[in-house]
Amino acid sequence: MVDLDLEAPGLGSHILHPDMRPEFGVLDWLVEDLVGNASAALPAEMVAESLLIDSPGLSVAPAIGRRSGEYSQGVLAKLARGYLEGEDGSGFAQRLQRMIASLEAEVEPDVVLIDSRAGLHETVAANLLHLGAEVFFFAVDVPATWEGYRYLLAHLAQLATVGEFENLEADWRQRFHMVHARSSLRDEGRRAFAANAYAVWVDTLYDAVSPHDEEADEVSDELLRFTFDEADPAAPHWPH
Repeated sequence: MVDLDLEAPGLGSHILHPDMRPEFGVLDWLVEDLVGNASAALPAEMVAESLLIDSPGLSVAPAIGRRSGEYSQGVLAKLARGYLEGEDGSGFAQRLQRMIASLEAEVEPDVVLIDSRAGLHETVAANLLHLGAEVFFFAVDVPATWEGYRYLLAHLAQLATVGEFENLEADWRQRFHMVHARSSLRDEGRRAFAANAYAVWVDTLYDAVSPHDEEADEVSDELLRFTFDEADPAAPHWPH
């Protein structure tokens, strides 16, 4: 598990014993990488085993390592530098890719779970679009949630160009999934969630569908429009 929610770090304190926290964290890697000091040895010092699962089990790379925790007055200054462009010109997304690859080489995990940044910030796009990961959007069915997701998904739609992908399977939107948080598990609650999610997706990430005649059917099929019905359980907006 990798904690990329740098502004609200939680994995380290939730699932690692205080005495087991590694020397360094994700924030340390990002800062050192800016000046080319994120050596191959650093990933080995930013991962610890959680006691929640029998070993070998759950490896955790917290946002904040033990050393930064001991010198807490410097954490905000590091945070201000962590999102900057590297001295080699690499952007935040490229730097994240490099960090995840280093951690995978060190731990050799079966699966990597990433706790992305919460809240609205343009750096979230790096986690969602550039790591090639399955993305789960947790949402409580309240108006404030949908307002926030409308801002986020509209921003992603503006950043990404669907035409860069050769087919529907490679479409970045297909890796997105809505998760109904705090669900009552009742059908009416699921349908209400789906309706609210659909209203956001159809305005942001789903392709517009315009009327066409039979002669245009074959052409439109080739375009592989990315759109779904509101009640389609295979749709990304449908609650999991």
